[in-house]
Amino acid sequence: MVWIDVIISIILYAVFGAIGISVIKKNKTLRNFSNKKNLIVLSIIYVLFIALIFRNEPEVTDFVDQIILSLGNYFATYLGAIIAVKIVIKSKTIFCKEFYYSLSGSIGLGAVVLFLFYAIGY
Repeated sequence: MVWIDVIISIILYAVFGAIGISVIKKNKTLRNFSNKKNLIVLSIIYVLFIALIFRNEPEVTDFVDQIILSLGNYFATYLGAIIAVKIVIKSKTIFCKEFYYSLSGSIGLGAVVLFLFYAIGY
């Protein structure tokens, strides 16, 4: 059952990445924001945000569990962004400028979904 959740998460983040590519390509401000430096900072904030949201999960006993769970979720986000780039762009290289757009979309829309399901749900 856990593997089904993981696969669904990766597919969802790939869809978010594809949306990110299409939206950010059309917006100059978002294109300028989606660079390596900003995404490193955004990724760290996203992992901490996920850890904060997962603090009420039954299997989480301490902060280390929160970080491990959030890193797992971030891995799904990252993998979804890579899949979106390979499907949408069909580029031979993964880490092109569209990857940053895809990762931005995956993180942004993923944060909104996680907030809606976990933060408001409790």
